[in-house]
Amino acid sequence: MRIGIDAKWYFIGPAGPRSYVHNIVNWLARIDDENEYVIYLNRNDDVSAVEYSAPNFFTKTLSPSQSWLRVMLKLPTVARRDRLDILYTYNFCPIFSRARRLVMIFDIIFVTHPGLFTPVERVFFKPVRLAAHLADGVLTISQYCKQVIADRYRIDEQKVTSILLGCDEAFSMIEDEGKLRSTREKYDLPERFILYVGRINIRKNLVRLIEAFAGIEDRDVKLVIVGARDWKTSNLAPVIEASDARDRLVFLGYVPDEDLPAIYQLATVFAYIPLVEGFGLPPLESMGVGTPVITSNTSSIPEVVGDCALKVDPYSVEEIRGALDKLLGSKELRDELARKGMERASSFSWEATARRTLDVFRNVVVKIP
Repeated sequence: MRIGIDAKWYFIGPAGPRSYVHNIVNWLARIDDENEYVIYLNRNDDVSAVEYSAPNFFTKTLSPSQSWLRVMLKLPTVARRDRLDILYTYNFCPIFSRARRLVMIFDIIFVTHPGLFTPVERVFFKPVRLAAHLADGVLTISQYCKQVIADRYRIDEQKVTSILLGCDEAFSMIEDEGKLRSTREKYDLPERFILYVGRINIRKNLVRLIEAFAGIEDRDVKLVIVGARDWKTSNLAPVIEASDARDRLVFLGYVPDEDLPAIYQLATVFAYIPLVEGFGLPPLESMGVGTPVITSNTSSIPEVVGDCALKVDPYSVEEIRGALDKLLGSKELRDELARKGMERASSFSWEATARRTLDVFRNVVVKIP
């Protein structure tokens, strides 16, 4: 087969999708020496900086970078020119294509929770429904998302394949004490702290996390928040200003990927309590380095953490506060969750994700004459 992959997020993009594209391309290059791949980067990407290297992988740059225009207008022509058997895209799908069309739909939270998106965003994502119907196969990242996509878009469940994401190999226990010490010094991290990593927007539920944190019993612990500010964050400022805990809040902003494993490991507790999530990589990453997790009991999160984290109602400040007190107050529980979390995280590999994706590539050609 000759397979084309839209890799516009290989270098730059939303954290979750970027991690997916980067890892799936790299791992397919490691495990598949039978099929040919054409990897379509953005026009301004540095081709020499890609991490994959295989004689059956060919890299091309492509414009525009705007997803809808790129997929709907440019890629059908490119697929015909490059004689593709399969075209693999994200969220959007060409209306016409000689190649088999596979689309990754990470989630449809914009349908299930429209209030968490702007009107412009909701309009932008409208064609995702069309993509789900046009595509020869749909991939998604959790059983939760598979069920929601099939139900809301009214398509056969058999058309949708759920493939869980992997935990990057970098998120494992760091033995180098010097690395941990230099990271603590670089970011001036406190001795004991609760950590949040992710985008700063209303979906991530930081308002309730901060309200819960303000009432915990241990007043020597700080809350460290890692992530760039996103849209709809204006409701956070008055909460911070009015909080008795504002002097114990630490905002680090964006942190480079290479520093994240050490920051996770230095934390006493990791708290990630979104209202809804398509998968949720941060809890898995925290589990990988052995930091105990408090997270939501909704949407896809239970699929990721199993019984290896404390799960709470994300709408209940009292439940969040109670879980924080419980975990901060019990080293035995922290150690138990750390051990179980590392074991579970080790079962989420990008190699397995890539192999299951390759199976879908093969099946979609076999099923369609």
